[in-house]
Amino acid sequence: MTRGALPPGASRASLRAAAALLLGLLAAEAAARFALALRNGAWAPGAGRDAFELYAIGESTMAGEPYAPRLSVPAVVADRLGGEAAGRRIVVRNLARAGESIYPQATRLELALRGRDPRRPGALLIYAGHNDSYFGQPPSLSRYEALKERVLCRSVLLSLLAFQGERLGLLPKVRDIASYEHYMRRAIELGRAAGLQPVLSTVIGNVADIDPGLFLDPASPPTREAALAFLRKGADLEAGRRYDEAIRHYERLSLEFPPAAPYLTYRAGACHRKLGRFKEAGRLFWEAIDAVRKDGFGRATTRHNALIRRLAAEYGIPLADAVRTFEARSPHGLAGSDLFIDGHHPNLRGYGLLTDAFARALAGALGGRVLSDAPTPEDVARRFSLGVEQRAFALVMSGGWFYVVSARHAAPALRLALAEERFREAAALRPDDPAAWIGLGLALAARRNPAWVQDEGLIDWQERNRLFGRGSYPIAPERVPELLRRLKDDGVPGDVLDRIAATNSVYVRAQSARTHQ
Repeated sequence: MTRGALPPGASRASLRAAAALLLGLLAAEAAARFALALRNGAWAPGAGRDAFELYAIGESTMAGEPYAPRLSVPAVVADRLGGEAAGRRIVVRNLARAGESIYPQATRLELALRGRDPRRPGALLIYAGHNDSYFGQPPSLSRYEALKERVLCRSVLLSLLAFQGERLGLLPKVRDIASYEHYMRRAIELGRAAGLQPVLSTVIGNVADIDPGLFLDPASPPTREAALAFLRKGADLEAGRRYDEAIRHYERLSLEFPPAAPYLTYRAGACHRKLGRFKEAGRLFWEAIDAVRKDGFGRATTRHNALIRRLAAEYGIPLADAVRTFEARSPHGLAGSDLFIDGHHPNLRGYGLLTDAFARALAGALGGRVLSDAPTPEDVARRFSLGVEQRAFALVMSGGWFYVVSARHAAPALRLALAEERFREAAALRPDDPAAWIGLGLALAARRNPAWVQDEGLIDWQERNRLFGRGSYPIAPERVPELLRRLKDDGVPGDVLDRIAATNSVYVRAQSARTHQ
């Protein structure tokens, strides 16, 4: 036997081990496919002969945030159609998840549809793009993404492992316009193969009333200070209503400080808006969204929406053009806070418009009809039992979101003003809610002293005391005195401080009583 060669017995053992491994993988793949076929086949919950299955994929907007779980887009669409489509009762299967891009959504859809009988009628609503705008793709990951798109997706088992690996942070996230298109196509084709009528929608956010992030490098103090000085000059020009001068100032500054260009483009758009040049304002607002790289939250770009329209035309499927719908219902065509509760989640009026667009697109494809015009906020609240408590909670969540995305922003005034507005609305609905009053106190303090959202030490103190997060208030009683002292030092009015102390104390006592029952 040649030195280094394996004995014949060892070779046979290796082959047997390899064969056993291959058989095990094939068995696991077969078991996964069989289990999905059973789950999604005739035994699927509600999959009777009289059911029309309304699937939905997307992100937090499709899920209905911040009003979820009571409200969701497919649930309202089903209601708008009278609970029936194609002569059958609608069964909603909402697969949407907050914070997810189209890749995990398409994967979840595949797992939900594999084994589904395509003769069962149904539809698939797709609203995705905000989260895909937030991530980039390092060139070094292009081969991994190609492997995932062309190889792993062919196996249920491997696809599931890749999906879970990304969720757990074990595998990288690859997000760019090419991967977005790939998985949008995959979702459409999966839906069609399963007998569903896909319906796409463009993706709209608060375009006019949210500035892009302005996060200047603290490691370059001279550059940062120079930029801030230029910003103060621009603010002074705007305050003096010298808008044309401010526009020219922002255009020059964009060339000198490219990282600040999206923010400055937005400010120039705001000046055009003040001057009544609404078309130019809208162009610049969208240009700012398209250019932003770090924002605190994502908004779908014009490239994403152009792709969605192209796919709808290419596949010949219905399009609910949310962008054009919202712009048509907004002052001067500038979609803003009158339809959005925060950066990209609609308020109840906005959800009424979005779901009406989806319902009409689906009804047109099926030959059905929508019950009435777009529902009012009151209609939506009544139909989905959104009482004062749920609506106040949504406002607190949105106020907290505006406050969080003000952190480390070099010019946070607009975001903080919106945080204050949402907390005031929540307090008006529920005067006994400590979260609304604590949030209002923080927003007022930060507007007077931006260190609340710019100083790392103060941000850290808020995080340790559960004051820096969406809906994380109220707080422990022993922490209230220091909070009140800090807020008072920064000019928060006494009536707000009194409300914080009183409502937080009542809430904590009530919670303690429930715990000991």
